[in-house]
Amino acid sequence: MISSELLGHLIAHCPLLEKLVLKIAKTLNVTEINAPMLRSFEFTGSVSSICLKNVPLLAKVSLICENSSMEAEKFDYAKFFQSCSALEHLFLNFRYGQFFADEAPTRLPFYLNRAKHLHLSHVELKESYTRSCALCLIRSFPHLEYLKIEVFNTRLVFFSFSLSFLFTVFSSYLLDPQ
Repeated sequence: MISSELLGHLIAHCPLLEKLVLKIAKTLNVTEINAPMLRSFEFTGSVSSICLKNVPLLAKVSLICENSSMEAEKFDYAKFFQSCSALEHLFLNFRYGQFFADEAPTRLPFYLNRAKHLHLSHVELKESYTRSCALCLIRSFPHLEYLKIEVFNTRLVFFSFSLSFLFTVFSSYLLDPQ
């Protein structure tokens, strides 16, 4: 098994790294991702073990949490996305854990202005917390053009729907719910 420090060191010493795919079965200490040329990041594992530090070009992110531990439930996605100013495509699996340290905010404390594609998986519409998280992300992407939501219901059946739309049609409600 590789330590989180060594993994972070290996990544930091790949200055031309543009795509990173990590699948981590066991929870590590926090691994800092310092990759100034990184454009695509796919992660499967405990999201609480990842910290994006220097990723100014990161445009595509896929996060699949496979761990329902208390660590994942306390993970703060707002802090995670703060360093993703170039983000254009986001795939997020809602299967386990909370997405924000406390309750879901109305929107992130910043806008992800370049984000155009949002794919949310395992969304349970009956849970108000999950709905609030999904709306928070949608409100934080003011230039969203494509939205795909895969809904999870109590019968363990998925159905999905996609919407391609101009976000301005919904902006009055989504960006300012009051």
